[in-house]
Order: sequence, then C-alpha cells, then structure tokens
Amino acid sequence: MRLKIFASITLFTLLGLLSQARAANQGDIQKLEKTGECPGCDLSGANLTKLNLGLHKCGMN
Repeated sequence: MRLKIFASITLFTLLGLLSQARAANQGDIQKLEKTGECPGCDLSGANLTKLNLGLHKCGMN
C-alpha cells in the first residue's frame, strides 16, 4: 500500500514539474513573433521551433 502511495506521489510530482518546464508566457511569444524582439521576456522553456521570425524581423536583412 505504501509503495502505491509513494509511486502515485512521485508520478504526479514529475508530471507537474514537466508541465512547468514547458510553460512560457504566451504573450511574450506573440510579442516576439510580431515584432521580432522581446527584451526582458522570459522565453526559457518555450518551443520556438515553429516560430517564423524571418531574417527581416531579426534585423539580419
């Protein structure tokens, strides 16, 4: 019985940590996509692989 409780607590803790690790402020991501810059934004953990910034938005034209 104790093993089941311990396993359940461990599982829920890990799931909670994983969901927090992927969380990023959606407003910051939208600002980055729209303007190509976002000083002061916390984009750690954000999945930016599908974000299309283009060279002109990054100042690399």
